[in-house]
Amino acid sequence: MSFAAFAFGGLRFLRPGFLYFLPLALLPALIHLLSRKKAVIYIFPSVRLLKKDALSRTTDFNLLSILLLIIRMLALSLLVFYFAGPSFVFGKKELAAGGTAVFADYSYSMNRVSGASPLWEDARAVAGELVRALAEEKPSVFVFNNGFSFQGRGEEGIKALAEKKNPTAASVNFTDGLSKFLEQNTDIKRV
Repeated sequence: MSFAAFAFGGLRFLRPGFLYFLPLALLPALIHLLSRKKAVIYIFPSVRLLKKDALSRTTDFNLLSILLLIIRMLALSLLVFYFAGPSFVFGKKELAAGGTAVFADYSYSMNRVSGASPLWEDARAVAGELVRALAEEKPSVFVFNNGFSFQGRGEEGIKALAEKKNPTAASVNFTDGLSKFLEQNTDIKRV
């Protein structure tokens, strides 16, 4: 369980890495504690003067400075939360089957070898991992080559994707095609 999930429950963050800077909000308190002046000890011949000096030290406790310290710490905390990008999730979002889609670019450019295998093989492997990770949602699997073709839902979509050999046909731009496809199919909630 991550720190953000443990500490903030249903609150989600777009950039949870910023939450590691939250202890920096204690910096004003640390500076306050380190900068306190050490009391100077005076040796007086009279007890009456000692009592008077002890009373004067208690006036150093200033409520306004403590309030200012709390405001500074709160401001730093809010700044860290702002950069972390909080979003509130009320209840669990239930996606309908097919509300999530996995897209694969089946164009000639996917024949390029990156590392030990062609990009198309890597894309098939990643698509399979995504579908298995989102098994309860049964995501739709689409292949893009001069338009999108539906391959199936869930595991059957991955099997159809695995049967496709290396792409040979040239294709238009994948991102432009994906944008147009998503504009036409508004029932897909997550890509």
